[in-house]
Amino acid sequence: FRKLLRKHLGVTLSFNIFWNTRFDTKIVKVEKIINLMRNVKNRFPFKALNITYQSFARSLIEYAAPLFGELPNKVMDKLEKLQYAASLIVTGIPKTTSYNKALDETGWPSMTDRFTQLRMSLFYRIVNELDCPSYLVQTLKSLINTTDIEEMRTSLKTRMHDTSILQLKSEV
Repeated sequence: FRKLLRKHLGVTLSFNIFWNTRFDTKIVKVEKIINLMRNVKNRFPFKALNITYQSFARSLIEYAAPLFGELPNKVMDKLEKLQYAASLIVTGIPKTTSYNKALDETGWPSMTDRFTQLRMSLFYRIVNELDCPSYLVQTLKSLINTTDIEEMRTSLKTRMHDTSILQLKSEV
């Protein structure tokens, strides 16, 4: 009987490729960090709270973010709300302040923009072969040589299938 969930390098993967489980657990952890920040916000300056959020909360959310691609709106909304709550704590501005103004005060990008930046950064490193796994470079090069979109999809599916078979064999 196969497990429906597996954890690899701290990322919870499900066989149906939904990220909800992974983010539900991370959201609970981030909420705890934000609540802790809320309790100490009057004792620490902006800079300390800002560093606390970016180092402990946002880093939890962003771990392995380039893997996720476009997340479902429901998940992104939860992440944006968490960041909004953190921005209100860090800046001390009233709750009636808009999300965009709160982000302007902190200098943070929206979570949607941040995930895009992380994906683009990884893609840049792959294209320029800078500090990234060789299999990513090889996969991209083979896809670039393939001009037919359907052929590209088939090639990717075959590689993913071959990789999963090799992984299952190594686990046995």
